[in-house]
Amino acid sequence: MNIYSILLLLIAITAFIMFVVSVQKRGAYSSPFFTYVFLAITIYVAAFFFESFATSIDYGYACVMMKYFSIQYIAPLVFLTILDYLKRRPSTSIIVLLFLPAVAMTVLVATWPLNGIYYENVSLYIGEYFSQVQVKPSSLYYYFIAYQYIVYALTFIVSFVFGFKNPARRKNTLVVLLAISFPISFNVLYVLGLTPENLDLTPYGMLGALILLGYSISSLGAFDILPLAREVFLEYMDDLLIVTNKNLLFIYANSVAKKKFPVLAGDCQEVPLYTLLPIFDTSPESLPLSEIELKRDGGDTMYLQFIQRSVMIGSKIVGNCIILHDITNEKSIIQKLQKRADYDGLTQIYNRATFEALAIEALSAGNNSHFHSSLFLIDIDHFKKVNDTYGHACGDMVLKRVADILRDLLRRDDIFGRLGGEEFGIIIENIEKSDTFRLAEKIRTVIAGTILQYYDQSFSITVSIGIKLSSPGQSYESLFKQADTALYSAKKNGRNLTVLLE
Repeated sequence: MNIYSILLLLIAITAFIMFVVSVQKRGAYSSPFFTYVFLAITIYVAAFFFESFATSIDYGYACVMMKYFSIQYIAPLVFLTILDYLKRRPSTSIIVLLFLPAVAMTVLVATWPLNGIYYENVSLYIGEYFSQVQVKPSSLYYYFIAYQYIVYALTFIVSFVFGFKNPARRKNTLVVLLAISFPISFNVLYVLGLTPENLDLTPYGMLGALILLGYSISSLGAFDILPLAREVFLEYMDDLLIVTNKNLLFIYANSVAKKKFPVLAGDCQEVPLYTLLPIFDTSPESLPLSEIELKRDGGDTMYLQFIQRSVMIGSKIVGNCIILHDITNEKSIIQKLQKRADYDGLTQIYNRATFEALAIEALSAGNNSHFHSSLFLIDIDHFKKVNDTYGHACGDMVLKRVADILRDLLRRDDIFGRLGGEEFGIIIENIEKSDTFRLAEKIRTVIAGTILQYYDQSFSITVSIGIKLSSPGQSYESLFKQADTALYSAKKNGRNLTVLLE
């Protein structure tokens, strides 16, 4: 075994070791194509090693076929590795199309003794130190060589256009481009007939490629896309991410944060965050907690959940990560559920439980002042007759209309709700006796004077109202019983009547 064969063997072994290492080091975010680059190099160089001992053309051509199960796949594998690294992997159909010419080359070389169209003739060179098959290519051969060069050219173009924009990618991209330049240069010399005795020295160019790729794996973490995946995740995560140094000077914001706060997209590195976004204070300890309310461009409110984490090296704080998670939808759902729990589903006013809780709270506050509170109990007269005559849908319409009238006549802070069936309750705080009766009469007369329309039927309704002013220290239960007595009196005395219990 001579020095040339030994060198080929060492290159093949090195490539195989790197294939094993790349398999072991490959993570969930690594490119699988990068691993197979080393496998293809291993097969390709091993074929040259076996070919160096060839003593017959049949043995030599078997080694040529072995080469074509590897060499033409390296170009698309490198190209796809770069695309993976730049997060630009094409669809599966494009990947299949990219490999079709390589597969066609494999088939043509494997069947050349039968088809005779890929080479014009094949001969065996037996030198002093090694043997190598020499071929006279047909024009079809050059078409497939052009395919490989085009794929390599695309690799360089994509790398320059996209790989050098980001400093995090630049060094790895450059190393890989230099690595594939070695075998490409040797191959170009061979195709142009510029190598000694027209020998293919491409496998020796693989040595330089492997050295650089080994450096990229050991020192640069080449094509372990996990760091880049983190970068992409941070950039395109749904949450707003803002990074500051320990003094709250702005350092970084992802695209979502820049879209929400355009000021962060400008030249504002190391500017105090609170000057860019006044919602933040000057010290990490004073940063807002829990939730932040922001107005959208359309005027509606956006709710953001605030999360702040210190970035530490050892025990030393070096910065802050501020994450703002959009909880607007969750907040809306909670509000809807809260409203569903607090409000009557039909009339959209307080239900009985909420009304009574608020009434008890109002009476408790009133006991500490010289003002009175009044409880109104309102009952729709002959409501069952409405349901029996026009149907329950009409009855629902009547209830909603009464609730609307009450909403229009009462003050914003007055408490009113549906107590059940056709009965409504109102708590009026800070009101005199004369004003109480006057308001009740206004409610009664407005309702009585309202013409209700249900399809082609027009009708009106009346209500009976019982009122009781609270006494100092009086409980809600006691007040309710007295107001209910007044309501009973109004109904007993002919309905469509207001009774204020003295």
